[in-house]
Amino acid sequence: MDFQTNDKCAASTGRYLENMATVLDIDMEELSQHHRNPVDLNSTCAIFGETELIGKVVEGHSVASLAAGVNYTIFKRIKPMLVKLQSNLIVFTGGVAHNQALVKIIENEMQLPVMVPKFPQFNGAIGCCSHGAKHIIMR
Repeated sequence: MDFQTNDKCAASTGRYLENMATVLDIDMEELSQHHRNPVDLNSTCAIFGETELIGKVVEGHSVASLAAGVNYTIFKRIKPMLVKLQSNLIVFTGGVAHNQALVKIIENEMQLPVMVPKFPQFNGAIGCCSHGAKHIIMR
């Protein structure tokens, strides 16, 4: 068992997804529904990614394909972390785990089941509380 988290930049975070949804003039619920026929987005930087997305909008790509492209960029960003895990099951936590399109992309690309806890956005806080409680009890 292992744990991986993005600690390098905002490009694979919920804030990135929120910004990209704003560019597409859709909400997060709509964004999380699209995973088919993704437009190829190559920028790994949140700022450059937004500029690239605007360029693709101007080119006339559909919102569904653009949203799928945004979701797929998250997968490309986290794939190296997923490969390091080498597990038979991926437990996906954090607020981004609410993105059902990303869950499907991970399952399809990694050929592994993905489990999302009931309230994935709270798992980090729950872990901190549990860890802290153990230290308080031991004293």
